[in-house]
Amino acid sequence: MRKFIYFLAATLFFACGPSEYPKIPLNQLDSVLVAQSELIRNDFLRLHSTDAGFKEFVTSDYITPLVRGYFLFSGVPDLIRYELGEIKSLKLFEVVDKGLVKTMRYKLETTLHSDEFIEFSYDINQKYRVAKMSLVVPNNGRSTLKKEYINLFSDDIATMTQ
Repeated sequence: MRKFIYFLAATLFFACGPSEYPKIPLNQLDSVLVAQSELIRNDFLRLHSTDAGFKEFVTSDYITPLVRGYFLFSGVPDLIRYELGEIKSLKLFEVVDKGLVKTMRYKLETTLHSDEFIEFSYDINQKYRVAKMSLVVPNNGRSTLKKEYINLFSDDIATMTQ
């Protein structure tokens, strides 16, 4: 029993990451990461608006099976149209280094929320594949959660800083 407690304590100690991860300056990103993130960004912009297009996006080689399974039958194009209208632009504003993954954070400009902060982000792993995606929008009464922002792609509570 004592060994189990030591094991559990060690696991919890090493499993907890830092409270804030370092950010990578945009001008110091490696060229492969920049090229892959631009491909993902452009494909999302091009393919997000129809069911067939979004299915093509999530079945791309750079999407991991876990993300693919979550989004394959999700109705994301309708959700985006309903919540955001048309996406006018996506601009990379921050890259967070979480060790094995980098979180690419983009600010969206949309037709329905021109003055509000909306974020599209994804984690990209060391093989340059998408391991997680988020679309964070202001709550505005959409959720009973007492949070300012919610993640439309997940039941996770969105914790973000602008």
